[in-house]
Amino acid sequence: MVKILSEEPLVFTVTHDEMFSLERLDVKHVALQVVFRENLRKAVPKRWKDMGFQVVELGQVVDNVGKEREVKTKDLPQHTGIPLLSITFQGEAVPRVSKLRRKAEMTKLSTKYEELLRVSKDDIVFSRIDLVDGAVAVIPDELDGYLVSKEFIVLRVKEEYSSIVDPFYVWMYLRSSYVKEFVKGVMKGVTGRHRVKWDEVKDMPFPLPDSEGAKDIVNKHLKDLKDSMEELKKAREKYNNAIAGLYELVSLG
Repeated sequence: MVKILSEEPLVFTVTHDEMFSLERLDVKHVALQVVFRENLRKAVPKRWKDMGFQVVELGQVVDNVGKEREVKTKDLPQHTGIPLLSITFQGEAVPRVSKLRRKAEMTKLSTKYEELLRVSKDDIVFSRIDLVDGAVAVIPDELDGYLVSKEFIVLRVKEEYSSIVDPFYVWMYLRSSYVKEFVKGVMKGVTGRHRVKWDEVKDMPFPLPDSEGAKDIVNKHLKDLKDSMEELKKAREKYNNAIAGLYELVSLG
């Protein structure tokens, strides 16, 4: 185990025997292990318990439904095109625009993927590469049936937890600083883009709001979130309408 000798400045040592349990000895990797072991594993779940949450594993609450959602590209209709999604760092699912056609879909000839995953309304989808940057989204009704590549993990709240766990609660959790630090701790390699695996995140501690106090806390934040999202949606529609109107006006000239 890495041991902290002092806090200001942060100093830590690794014994001769312990060093072989670490994949690397660079400062970034070892420091993340310190954060993970000393803070994330203990302090945060303890605070959740103190607030009335039951601490369970994430995989107890959601299923990875990617396997059952697989679609072979060759089996898709040739003439219709493939509606693909991207997930932004701001936590939204957006139609992916073809660089070639400048349209929010890609034909079979223009996509490089042999297999894709079909998503459904209320799925929680995150990027295996960019989870650490907040690339997580809940699929809205208008994007039901769209497709993502296998660089994404598709999750669904289990039926037995659907009455107490809202998809957006899982969304908030996966975009939290807690999860981002956790993911940094399990990422492998020194350089390049690193992909997290479901097996690496399914055991993460998850704050289940199964007490009245915990439900009240979560419901308040969910209401504020969804009210804000609705306001943002209306503002975007107004903005897009204004842009379209101005474009039409100048085009007439």
